[in-house]
Amino acid sequence: MGTRSRIACRQPDGSILSIYCHWDGYPTGVGHTLVAKYSNLDTLGRLLARGDRSSLEDTPEEGMAYADRGDEDVSAVSYPTRADLSQAESWEEYIYLYEPDVNQWLCLEMRSGGRGPGARWFKLHAGSHN
Repeated sequence: MGTRSRIACRQPDGSILSIYCHWDGYPTGVGHTLVAKYSNLDTLGRLLARGDRSSLEDTPEEGMAYADRGDEDVSAVSYPTRADLSQAESWEEYIYLYEPDVNQWLCLEMRSGGRGPGARWFKLHAGSHN
């Protein structure tokens, strides 16, 4: 059984672009890899361009993006605001958002009632196991 997550990045216009990731979505899995390997816009942009995926590996080209196996409608999805992202109907257990202006990854645990405009995001840190 997968721990589902959504990986997102704030865009220059303020919107948020995101993809789905099926496996290891907890902070010590996907969260740790994002902080360690995806804290720059070039690498993160290449990841988002590949669309929804099964797993997150050390580079965007590793692992399987669903488009690689011929799936359709697996491109990144845009949300106007962080509140819209956190309120979206989905099965993800964690949402990760990169804020490039402050070079910071944030995490929202959906299992603990994270949905809605008052959702409590926490900062991810290198080596942190929040």
